[in-house]
Amino acid sequence: MGKDWEMFAQGESTTGLASYVGAAIVSFVVLTLLSAAEARAQAETVKATLNKVFSISLAENPTTGYRWEADIDKKFLSLKGRNFARSAKSEGLVGAGGTVTFFFLPLKSGQTNIVLRYKRSWEKEHTEEKTYRVIISR
Repeated sequence: MGKDWEMFAQGESTTGLASYVGAAIVSFVVLTLLSAAEARAQAETVKATLNKVFSISLAENPTTGYRWEADIDKKFLSLKGRNFARSAKSEGLVGAGGTVTFFFLPLKSGQTNIVLRYKRSWEKEHTEEKTYRVIISR
């Protein structure tokens, strides 16, 4: 690739370099698509009963500014609350994390998703995302 790069730098067209760049772009696109498909495949399934509260718990450390935020379809679910409990191992430790528990009430039979994002409220981007596929039956 050294000679191809020198030719490219001098403004000459090179087939070899173009094929390397093309392969890199294709690899990036394929890996991105696989990552999105992997995330969908890794969605955990939760079986819930209509009008009976269920919960989802995750590790959280709000002292860092990061908190889990729930994104739900309000036709299927109602967020009844969230509760944070410090880890028993962290008693007396400043800045230690714990567990957050979300409580949801199923409103309608069917399937929906809960998307939980770990982020700081003042930032647009999240650092982690978890999807739960919820199957609600009577």
